[in-house]
Amino acid sequence: MMKKVMNKPLSSKLKSYYQEKSLDESQLSQLETMINKAKEKNNPKSFVSIINGFFGRKNNINQPVLSFNSRMFPVGITAVLLVLVFVTQSLFNGELNIENRIANEIAYNHNKLMSPEVMSSSLSEIGEYLEKLDFSLVDSKYYSKGEWNIIGGRYCSINGQLAAQLKIMNMKSKQVHTFYQSLLPAELDDKPMPYEIFVDGVKVLMWKEKGLLMGLAG
Repeated sequence: MMKKVMNKPLSSKLKSYYQEKSLDESQLSQLETMINKAKEKNNPKSFVSIINGFFGRKNNINQPVLSFNSRMFPVGITAVLLVLVFVTQSLFNGELNIENRIANEIAYNHNKLMSPEVMSSSLSEIGEYLEKLDFSLVDSKYYSKGEWNIIGGRYCSINGQLAAQLKIMNMKSKQVHTFYQSLLPAELDDKPMPYEIFVDGVKVLMWKEKGLLMGLAG
């Protein structure tokens, strides 16, 4: 029996998403330096000047990036920090090869612990619910029905494409894993598979099968 699961409100999703964001050592060091400079001048406007000076030099512009307003100052600081985080993450991801980028996405999706949108042990029923996919869900030779039990499924994104995330349980260990199916990116056509890597403490296994990209995390 297929059962739909209600999604959480968008506001709670956004709150959860931004709570997961953090700064690395380099970002924290830069932020600490800027804050210390602002403290030395004992004036919050000095922080605005630092940001404007930095971005002005980088972009060769005279228009201030931020202007001081006592009520809007915290909002401006938050916006700047978010921009710094996203730009840094984008640059970092650009340095990774396609296999590592996708493995990072799979590990991220796994660690979000999102509940299935549809509860069913039938792959075909889950496929009917995930009708927006540009491919059909398929059985994999890498696991047998007696060894694994499908719990449910939901949409996710892999390499900028809509993909399927299935929640499955190993019947022997009783451990829950996430199983992914996606269109095979053209960049992976000539890449050797299977590919295995640990990301943020999560074991990620990827392979090609039946014209699709498969992934297992957990």
